Amino acid sequence: MAVYVNDNAYLSVGGAPLSEYVKSAQITVNGEIQDTSAMGSTWRKRIGGVTDWKLDVEWYADFDPAKTYHTLAAALNTSTAIIYRPDSAVIAPANPEWTGTALLEELAVGGAWGETAMFTSSFLGDGGGTPGWLTA
Repeated sequence: MAVYVNDNAYLSVGGAPLSEYVKSAQITVNGEIQDTSAMGSTWRKRIGGVTDWKLDVEWYADFDPAKTYHTLAAALNTSTAIIYRPDSAVIAPANPEWTGTALLEELAVGGAWGETAMFTSSFLGDGGGTPGWLTA
């Protein structure tokens, strides 16, 4: 996939495809860096530590029992399957897929007067995910 307009991503939470309600989604992968500097060192030394990931999503609000709010609320503090692709098309080298389980840490509901009602959510990885660059 070359440079593209992000207009057709695929996101599934707990087996429910919810892409039609996603305004934005971002997976962040972090590697903890551990400081191993000791007495006598004149430069810091570091080693790689554990890896972590999170998924932040902005959603258009829908309180229908089969839609976003109820699906997300059921995932709060529960290990939930997450699937994300930059495009809803089939998995390919140019359209990798991220899969993993995560815990919904935060679900915020609200918005400003006269604007579209939104939810925001933050999922924290629950163990390793399969990064997209490994699944294509």
